[in-house]
Amino acid sequence: MAVNRIHLDNVPDSPIFQFIRLPLQAVLIAWAYWYTKPSSDPRNQASLINLDDV
Repeated sequence: MAVNRIHLDNVPDSPIFQFIRLPLQAVLIAWAYWYTKPSSDPRNQASLINLDDV
């Protein structure tokens, strides 16, 4: 939106809102990474089923 000047109805497109949104996006990306990274605690990891043992 900021680079290509894309206007969407009911979405504010002033530069102030675009600059405010940048840090928020960084926080959301960091949260998504933290939430989806594998756990280092073996008790929290899902056990895999070996189909040869079934």
